[in-house]
Amino acid sequence: MASIAPVYGYSTLSAGAVGTRAAVVKFSGDTTVLDAAGREEVEAAAEAFRARGGASYIRVVGHASSREQAVSPERHLQLDFDHSQARATAVAMALIKAGVPADKVLVEAVGDSAPVRAVGTGNERSAEIFIQG
Repeated sequence: MASIAPVYGYSTLSAGAVGTRAAVVKFSGDTTVLDAAGREEVEAAAEAFRARGGASYIRVVGHASSREQAVSPERHLQLDFDHSQARATAVAMALIKAGVPADKVLVEAVGDSAPVRAVGTGNERSAEIFIQG
């Protein structure tokens, strides 16, 4: 199994810090499994990476929904982080399967601390794909 480079903690998610957004993969409910539309987004991002000659990096930023569960704030943070990490990892593994070298894929989990920018309501259960460099 290919390994990916996780980046833990919070992100500023500013355009200059993360690169150019290539895609947003949306997940329904609490799932971390890519559907057909998600796989198409991944393939498009992999193609954009290849079009740049493969010299750049891909950063996958996983997101989770805002607090909805009847759990403590601490448990909520852990659940959100776990969901966002699993979503980012699922997308990263799909990128690797689509031909992006594993050493060019960075994974970041932000829970619900950094909402998806300019995508719309309900997209917090997602993973953004950025091309850097």
